[in-house]
Amino acid sequence: MAETWPKLRGYVCIICGKKMWANKRPDRCPKCGSNVIRKTKEYRYACNNKACKHNVEGLYCKLKEPSLSADGCRSFEPRKK
Repeated sequence: MAETWPKLRGYVCIICGKKMWANKRPDRCPKCGSNVIRKTKEYRYACNNKACKHNVEGLYCKLKEPSLSADGCRSFEPRKK
């Protein structure tokens, strides 16, 4: 079965500058608690494969254009211990 790869939109807090990735605009900044958040033009693919070195915080792929196929992600690289 093919895996779905939803795109997460980039958001940035105007107050502290923290970048966030989400499906919809976050209500509050997790760093400073501000609700002054604007969207950016950046997108990332959602990825929960924590074994890949390109995964960040178990939430998204830090590669701008990962190599995706019907079998899965071909850009997978295991983390070094």
